[in-house]
Amino acid sequence: MDLRFISVPGIARSKRHALLRVTAAAGLLTLTGESAQSATINTQWNFDDAASGASAVANVGGHVGTFIGGVSRSANTEGVSGTPGDYALSLSGAAGGAGSMMDATTPDFIAALNSLTGTQVMSITYWQNLNAITNSTSFWGVSPSVGRGLNAHSPWGDGNAYYDTAGCCAAGVHRLSGPLGATIGEWELISLIYDNGTKSIYRGTTLIASGSGFTPLVTDHTNFYVSNESPTHTLNPEGRFDNFTLWNGALSTAEIAALAVRPVPEPSAAGFAAAAALLGTFRRRRVVR
Repeated sequence: MDLRFISVPGIARSKRHALLRVTAAAGLLTLTGESAQSATINTQWNFDDAASGASAVANVGGHVGTFIGGVSRSANTEGVSGTPGDYALSLSGAAGGAGSMMDATTPDFIAALNSLTGTQVMSITYWQNLNAITNSTSFWGVSPSVGRGLNAHSPWGDGNAYYDTAGCCAAGVHRLSGPLGATIGEWELISLIYDNGTKSIYRGTTLIASGSGFTPLVTDHTNFYVSNESPTHTLNPEGRFDNFTLWNGALSTAEIAALAVRPVPEPSAAGFAAAAALLGTFRRRRVVR
């Protein structure tokens, strides 16, 4: 199939280009003989709903996140694409400022999150543009049984990324870590994968760390915070987040490469849905050698 002629009604030209890159990546998977199902978006906040005021309604999933403390929506064009109409989550205030976060603790999202972790296969991606490297937390899922159900530092003040699941902080049991080396003042894609006990951390297309044998994900989350931790809420990053996304399934390296292309066209729910459908079509076709 000549991907140059794929067109999806209702998707702007820039979004079609992003779609072509994703489907092109899927085509490469077909050529290498992979047959796994493609990841699909479970929930995404792109923060472009400026009319929502002090909250963000997920453009995929419809879940509401409430801005608390120094967190707000950025100015127009300050999202990852830099184009008009693209906003981001602005993490203002001093490093480690207390109470600054997006609180996504709603019954509908928590139910969706626990259903997702119950599959034991999921991915989380987001774009970040940091003003400084500090002791900070990118997101935190609270679990009564283990405390830290889902958590990442990208990075901590020592420059390392830490990805904790189903508790903290034993290496190879709960924690995967590696040298992230985030670049100040630049947008970078962070990807965190969990696949039946195997975890991976990517910065852009670079694999930072991977390992297997991790404890299964828990399914009793009660709260979820973007850009801070629990229980003190004192470790927000400095900078901006955009396109915070939870995925059904484990993203492949080709899918991560497609997402990490710069410049980034601002995604739409329709564009991602079409891309996911085409990815699934390509990846289910196995090449027999």
